[in-house]
Amino acid sequence: MSDELLFSIPLLAFAIRFLPIILLGYVIYRQIGIEKKLNTIMYKIEQDKHTRS
Repeated sequence: MSDELLFSIPLLAFAIRFLPIILLGYVIYRQIGIEKKLNTIMYKIEQDKHTRS
């Protein structure tokens, strides 16, 4: 076995173990980002309604 393979096996095991956590964190982060964008858009629409009337 080469040194590269010996190094990559623990790294791969580490990545597999933490992949679900990383993915979950990413999904939550994306959801929060989308909600913030929607809130900003809705707020702008509300502001436009108030300025028009």
